[in-house]
Amino acid sequence: MPVSVIQPEDNDIFSFRFIFSTARRYWPWILACALLGGGLAYFICARQGYLYQKTARIMLRDDKQKNAQVSEIILSDLGFKPGEANLANESYVVKSSEVMSRVVKGLGLDVSYWEKRNIREVDLYHTTPLKAEFSEQVAFQPCSLAVTPLNGREFSLSYRAKESGENVLHGKFGVPLKLPFATVNVCPTSYFSSGSMGRTIFVERVSVKEATDGMLGRLSVTRPDSKESSLLELTLRLSHPQKAEDALNYLIEVYNDHSRREK
Repeated sequence: MPVSVIQPEDNDIFSFRFIFSTARRYWPWILACALLGGGLAYFICARQGYLYQKTARIMLRDDKQKNAQVSEIILSDLGFKPGEANLANESYVVKSSEVMSRVVKGLGLDVSYWEKRNIREVDLYHTTPLKAEFSEQVAFQPCSLAVTPLNGREFSLSYRAKESGENVLHGKFGVPLKLPFATVNVCPTSYFSSGSMGRTIFVERVSVKEATDGMLGRLSVTRPDSKESSLLELTLRLSHPQKAEDALNYLIEVYNDHSRREK
């Protein structure tokens, strides 16, 4: 009975010769895809804002020894009963919305200033050439403004509304300007100079709660040594190094003030 011979599979299509010939035939398309992919990757990376990380350590009070009580408001938010405070609970207090909201209000982090440099958005914390102060006319509304100084006394301001699209107004520094959602008073800062003319500064305003949630999302709290350690390590990642440092220092100050009041 004849036995059929199994022929080896033709692996030539996977050979180097096949790959080389295919690449030589379609090299314009391959090059175009590589350039397109590289350009897209560069664009995405270039648009990413800078992110800075700051770390600080604090010594927690030990309520097991002092029998102090943590604020009832904070503990109720965290699901703890008054009198149950200990070192573990204290670490939750540091990362509570009650404490962080005081940081946001104290540093004015519900209003941010930035500008576009090439295709990147740069945070202008403490270096903005102008400052915007808001007073409510109606219920609070988040907003984003684009302010461009025209000279040392006047500026143009644009905002986007759902009903009318983009709106452009002209105002004077130090003179309140009425908007549909608030009255804003734009004033120059010590960083204002002749180079600020024609430079568009973006002003973004959010609620204190939204700013607080954003800060808490960027804050990590750990015990660097062990679970029994009284040391607490705080790490905050923000778009400006000075903002991260100020926020951590203010957070520690708020916690220390809270501890003093509870003793």
